[in-house]
Amino acid sequence: MKFHQLTAVQHGETVALAGVIDELSIHELRTVLEHKVGKGPLVVDLSSVEHLASVGVNELVAALRRAPRDSPVTLRACQGSIAQMVLEMNGLPHTTAVPAPEDDRSRQVEAI
Repeated sequence: MKFHQLTAVQHGETVALAGVIDELSIHELRTVLEHKVGKGPLVVDLSSVEHLASVGVNELVAALRRAPRDSPVTLRACQGSIAQMVLEMNGLPHTTAVPAPEDDRSRQVEAI
């Protein structure tokens, strides 16, 4: 039996998500976003997401809506990635810009 796994790693104001976002991992995504949205600008990097189900899209929309103007949420996914295609198909605002390399002081936020 294969379990779906979602990991979230924070690098400064970016939370990089990897794995599968579906009905089995939505609670983890919700927890990460609830702890981060509204506490400063937030970039949610979905480039390493292998599957993005509609429940995940709904959670991202909710995060975009509840983010205050002074603490915006930006969705990012590499051009051609699964997440980028799903964001594009759903008309969600996102960027495909590759960020400048960050320092190595990243810290694990959540590993599921």
